[in-house]
Amino acid sequence: MKQHHTKRRRQKERPEGYCRDYERRRKNGGKRFKERFKAILRRITKFLEDNPEHKAMLCVLMTWVMMKKYSCSIRGMVEECEARPGLCRKLGMDHVPSKSWLHKWMKRIPLDLLDSLLRFTAGGDARRTLSVDSTQYTFNRYVLVEDAKRGKFYRKATVKHHALITDSGRIVAVVVTDGNAGDSPALAKLCARAPRGEGYLLGDSAYCSRENCRLAASIGRQPCFRPKKNFVAHGMSEWGRMLAWCRDHPGGFYRTYGRRNTIESCFSAIKDRFNFRVRSVTLEMQRREIAIMSICRNL
Repeated sequence: MKQHHTKRRRQKERPEGYCRDYERRRKNGGKRFKERFKAILRRITKFLEDNPEHKAMLCVLMTWVMMKKYSCSIRGMVEECEARPGLCRKLGMDHVPSKSWLHKWMKRIPLDLLDSLLRFTAGGDARRTLSVDSTQYTFNRYVLVEDAKRGKFYRKATVKHHALITDSGRIVAVVVTDGNAGDSPALAKLCARAPRGEGYLLGDSAYCSRENCRLAASIGRQPCFRPKKNFVAHGMSEWGRMLAWCRDHPGGFYRTYGRRNTIESCFSAIKDRFNFRVRSVTLEMQRREIAIMSICRNL
C-alpha cells in the first residue's frame, strides 16, 4: 500500500517562456525575419531607383523599423548608435545621426510606400478572408474633459488604429484617425487600400450597414457583420442576403464570424510588444509610426 507521506517527483525547473523546441523556433524565427527584412530592402531600393530624391530615406526607414522592433524612441536609437559603432554601418549611415535629422527625414517618408510595404509583408493571405476592427493608443498630449460627476480634469489624448487583418494575424491595411472618430466610416478607406480577393469580410455590429456590405462586395468579399437585435432581413442585395443567412442558418453564420477573434489577438500582441502607446504627437507622424508598427508585426 502506498504511504501518504511519499514525496512527489518534482519537475525540472525551466526558463521563463520555455516551450518545446524553444531554441529551434527562436532560430527559425530570426531566419524568417532576416529573409523578409532583405525582401523589404530590395523593394525600397527599387523605389529609390525611380525616386532618387529620397536617397536618405532607406537608412531612415530601416532605422525606424529597428526602433519599433526593439521598442525604443528616436533619442534611444541615437544613443544606441553612439554605443555600437557597427550599427550605423549596418543601417547605411556614415555617422551617428542627430535626433532632429532623423525626425525630419521620417516626416518625408511617403505613406503610399508604407501601404505597399504593408501589403507586401502580408503575403498571399491578403487575398483571402479579412477581419476589420479598431483599437486605441494614448500619446503624450493632454486634453481637458468635462464630466458630470468628476467635473473638469485632464487626461491623455488617444489615437485610433483601424486595421484589416488576415486569419494568420498579418495586417493588410491601416487607417489612423482621432480617438473619438467612429469605426464604420473608416471601412471605406481600408477597402480602398486592400487587394481584391475572395472569402469573407468579418466585423462586429459597429460595421453592420448597407454601405459597408456594398464595400465588402466591391473587393470580392462576402460580408459577415454581426447584426443588431432589431434587424429585419429583406431584399436581394448583399445586406439582405447577409441578414437572411444569419436568420436561416445562425450556426454557420456565427461559426464564420468566430474567425474574427484573430484580430483581437493581433491587437493584444501589438500592444504587449509596443507598450500600449504611440510616441508621436502629430497625426501626420502617428500615421507613419503605426504603419511601421504594423510592418514590424508582419515581419
